[in-house]
Amino acid sequence: RFSFSTHSTHFLFLFLLQFDMLKDIADPAAFGRRGEWLVFLQFTALFFVLFPPHAVSVAVQLAGLAAAAGGLVLVVGGATALGPRSLSPFPTPRFTNVLTTSGAYGVVRHPMYAGLLALAAGLTAVSVNPGRLLATACLALVLREKVRVEEGALGAVHGAAYEAYRERVKSALIPYVW
Repeated sequence: RFSFSTHSTHFLFLFLLQFDMLKDIADPAAFGRRGEWLVFLQFTALFFVLFPPHAVSVAVQLAGLAAAAGGLVLVVGGATALGPRSLSPFPTPRFTNVLTTSGAYGVVRHPMYAGLLALAAGLTAVSVNPGRLLATACLALVLREKVRVEEGALGAVHGAAYEAYRERVKSALIPYVW
């Protein structure tokens, strides 16, 4: 049964509690010691849960498409630059291998691997798929190992020429980073 006096008392209690809470919140002596930054982060996170930033999502997806397209260009460009004498899916060079150091190979030593990573990262950004993110991380680990093996094999085949190339082109996959 509805009782006006019970509900009125509850309302009055909550109303007065807010004034008491506001007084505590506004207390300058306590400012900075109560974990205000956690409250700020909590409400910021809740705001974005309730009102997700669609513009950021679209921007991320557009960046993902650009990365995927750029990655595809690197893969095709790298394969074309290597040509049929040097192109191989294996980290050990073919016996007809020719050391390629120009074009994309003048920027990073393994542009095809860089392209595969950009393609995978771009598709992950577009799809926002945790499984794809895990697969991209695994691909990065596999390609890191392929780079290690291939660097040793190319050094063994091309000797001083490959060492000079490594000195000139410092990055294996990402300029100035990796």
